[in-house]
Amino acid sequence: MTLMLGDVIARLRDGEEVATLLATLDARTIDALARRAEAEGVGLPVSAVRAVDRFCHAAPEDAWTGLIGAMHAAELPGRAALRFMVRWDLDAEAA
Repeated sequence: MTLMLGDVIARLRDGEEVATLLATLDARTIDALARRAEAEGVGLPVSAVRAVDRFCHAAPEDAWTGLIGAMHAAELPGRAALRFMVRWDLDAEAA
């Protein structure tokens, strides 16, 4: 089944869907996101959904191109999209 980018993003704005995907992410990303969630005073899924929203509103064109590439190369595009968007957001904050 082929998913459209809008469908993937919609799923990544669903806290329950994100909670499931978070369990599959690498430890480095989870640790960084957990620190962010604690600083925001929210749970991990809410912090991840916020990262997705920030990506959607602020990412430049080259980030979107990178997202599409990451999803295309991945066995699980939703997981790849979440990881890419969260890492972008964490890196943007650190810059």
